[in-house]
Amino acid sequence: MVTAADHCLLRLLARIRPKRPALGPRTIAMFEQLRAEARAEGIELLRYVLAGSMEKGTGLRRYRDRERSIPGQAVDLVVELAPGDPPDYATHVQLASIAERCFAGAGQADDLDFRADRLQWRLLPIVAQRGADGYVQRLLLPSGARVTSVRRHNDDVRMRTRVSIEQCATVGFNDCVRLLKWWRASGPELPGFALERLAIAAFDRVGVREGFATTLLAWADVLASYDTRELIDPAGDGRRELLPSWSAQDREALAGWFAEGARALREANELADEREAAERLAAAGL
Repeated sequence: MVTAADHCLLRLLARIRPKRPALGPRTIAMFEQLRAEARAEGIELLRYVLAGSMEKGTGLRRYRDRERSIPGQAVDLVVELAPGDPPDYATHVQLASIAERCFAGAGQADDLDFRADRLQWRLLPIVAQRGADGYVQRLLLPSGARVTSVRRHNDDVRMRTRVSIEQCATVGFNDCVRLLKWWRASGPELPGFALERLAIAAFDRVGVREGFATTLLAWADVLASYDTRELIDPAGDGRRELLPSWSAQDREALAGWFAEGARALREANELADEREAAERLAAAGL
């Protein structure tokens, strides 16, 4: 049964879903400048691919009020290098410095610019390099380079979105992730990719229900007892934790936040009046 709280979250989704930004000539021109400046510093860029929430359909509209400030989705770029020495973190630092100049020259929106039509690019610390087996993507960190796959990450979200629509036509997995990202603004700090992997873990156990509040309740119940040490990059080269620096206290705080969220969602689902349900959800950060 669809509840009053489900209707409230459906209206919230209509507010927080972004329009896909018009990338077009501006992004192409910006990358050509980036490629020219990188070449001048000895780095040969072949092309770029898009990644992140925009490609997965999980981004948020840029938003600010007195209680929260959400920058919204950026245009995440993964650049591909010509064959040569394997890239390392210093490669990313050098490219990031060049990219910042090119972004600024192309009219980069800053994090506090909340005009809806402003475009913002972000260079991910992921690069691909052509080799004998095609392109290999690596996440470049100060601690070393790790193999990864943006395509795998995108496909993991898209596949579950398709499956969720088959389970319930009105409840998409990607929209549930949007709601989790909105909700995250009131909870513990958590990287977006780790949050997506948590959503995948919950979905793989319980799927989706008839409404968004009912679905998030089921997910929160699962995640309140989920061990975040199980979170890994499924495309990585080994079982590396996504949150290796998290302490037992960090894990307990996240579990407690999900447990409290489950209680709030359960209470909201029991209310027949939409205004009362909305107030209960808002008090929980939704």
